[in-house]
Amino acid sequence: MTFGLFIAGVVYFGVSAWRDYDREGSAILAVASLAAALQLAAETMRDLVSYPYPFHEIRLALILSFAIALALALLAYLLLVLFPDHHRARLLAIGATSCGMAALAWWMTGFDAKTLGMFALVAVAGAIAGLIAWRKANKAGAWVAVAALGFVAVMFYTSNRFLDLYLYLALGTLLLALFVRQAQQVASEQRERHREQARARELARTLDRIGQERQRQMLEVSQKGRTEYVSVGDIRHFAGAGDYVEAYWGEGRSGLLSDTLAALEESLPSGFIRTHRSHIVNAANVTALERDAAGTGRLVLDDSSEVPVSRRIMPEVRRSLG
Repeated sequence: MTFGLFIAGVVYFGVSAWRDYDREGSAILAVASLAAALQLAAETMRDLVSYPYPFHEIRLALILSFAIALALALLAYLLLVLFPDHHRARLLAIGATSCGMAALAWWMTGFDAKTLGMFALVAVAGAIAGLIAWRKANKAGAWVAVAALGFVAVMFYTSNRFLDLYLYLALGTLLLALFVRQAQQVASEQRERHREQARARELARTLDRIGQERQRQMLEVSQKGRTEYVSVGDIRHFAGAGDYVEAYWGEGRSGLLSDTLAALEESLPSGFIRTHRSHIVNAANVTALERDAAGTGRLVLDDSSEVPVSRRIMPEVRRSLG
């Protein structure tokens, strides 16, 4: 069961790293799960497979190697959680711990003692890291330090029984807790990605809308064989001319748009009034509304030009002008 949990950790955390969900943390936990699975496999090999005695030394060396990899991976993850923004300091801490492991491996005798020494050294390093984090106002650091020192106490109290009975149970429990923590982290990251994607889509829509509005604000007008771009706000009025529309602006200037009056009306901003089937007026340039006895009328613009108002549209024009 414990071996299956380790393999599940390799798959789960490996896929999470591949899908870029907390890549660094997931990759470290995938390595830790793999090292734990390989160490457990090497430990149980003597009960499952018969092998010549010279291979026994190789098996013990493999167990020690996998234990070192597992211990360093757990330390790397702990440092990542406590000091996520201090990449260089984390690397230096792992390097210093690796040097300490090499010294222990050379000085201590017996593979079991060496394996215990590796985990003890990493636990002490974790306790120191926790205290440093706690001194930097990270409350989680105090709990990490207490847990790491408790781990060291249990390990030395149980001695060799720790490797045979408690190590993999403790690792399985730890990995299960990390499963939950990492799953919460991945879920949080997924939610944030969905929010970012929603914001990106909204931004794209806003930019598209702004682009369309800018296109509507500038009109491409043909005037005496050349093309000119005129702001919509500068136009006094439009007059239909078959398949074209004639625009009037400035001091008696005019030009043609390759559009129909109906299509142009739909794209214009508010403030433009359709006064006649052949005319659209910019209300900002209206100075007077004159009405005839027959119900028709005309708008007088600020350049003294006049635009007809049909009888049918007269009531709507009056409402629009207030």
